[in-house]
Amino acid sequence: LTANEQALKQDGPEATISNGSPVRIVKYNSVGQVLSQYFYMVDPLPNPMGKKSLKGDNGLVELIALDEWHLLALERSYLPELRRNVIRLYRVDLSGAQDVSRLDSLLQSATEVSFAKKELVLDFDSIVPLLSSDFRSLDNLEGISFGPVLEDGSRSLVLVSDGNFN
Repeated sequence: LTANEQALKQDGPEATISNGSPVRIVKYNSVGQVLSQYFYMVDPLPNPMGKKSLKGDNGLVELIALDEWHLLALERSYLPELRRNVIRLYRVDLSGAQDVSRLDSLLQSATEVSFAKKELVLDFDSIVPLLSSDFRSLDNLEGISFGPVLEDGSRSLVLVSDGNFN
């Protein structure tokens, strides 16, 4: 599985505070042939201060498969005015989404398209108060992987940061 961070030009706009951005999740077989594509809507740019305008970006930065139809998706926003990242982890269900691999453009589609469903698993802002005083903000998280199996049998999740030389 792969996906682009923001919409392809033919599919829609980049995320702003007023709209999300439709991206294509692409499913491949073991020899690299495209099997299907599904639309996923990246959230609008987070606006924690309720500003009328805000610059920044929000994108789908990583996917990890839980099974054939379910994924974890990591969305990461950077808000330069606020000098902070907003990171959210979603559980995604592709099972009810329409295969759009034959669709050239979402903007020019005359038919209604069913998107992948997503459910918020963790808004990382909720853990910021729990961080040590040395780390009072979230870094630029851009990767996830399964880690070791824990003593109770559950899976751990490892997050990877692009520290941007910080």
